[in-house]
Amino acid sequence: MNTDSATPTPAQPRPLILIVEDEAPVRELLSAYLEFRGYEVIAAEDGLRGVAAFKERRGAVRAVLTDTMMPGMDGVAVVRAIREMDQRVPIISASGCPDPGTVGQLKALNVTAFLRKPYLATEMGNLVDAVTHDYPPAP
Repeated sequence: MNTDSATPTPAQPRPLILIVEDEAPVRELLSAYLEFRGYEVIAAEDGLRGVAAFKERRGAVRAVLTDTMMPGMDGVAVVRAIREMDQRVPIISASGCPDPGTVGQLKALNVTAFLRKPYLATEMGNLVDAVTHDYPPAP
């Protein structure tokens, strides 16, 4: 019996993160950084596409990172729509100038965490790690 050859193990699926961000350079940087950290990423350029992407991959998304201030469907509307589909998925809301009224609405919708822009990529990555750690993958 040869004990030198290891039995291959199935690859662990990479946790899926949904990014909803209207600024292309920010969206691309976040996507690349999270992929570097071992995540699979879906990136949506606006709220409507973000909600549609979440609906399509609902059971697989392990966390959502959304901008708060976006044209059209803003971050509050995105969070509200996602919460109608899933009360538990971790949602991180990012904003450069958080309005107290908006923050209050997001807290009422049980946003998991807030990031104030500008933030370090490592800060965002560590926060994504933390919120996905306690949220189980889809069966």
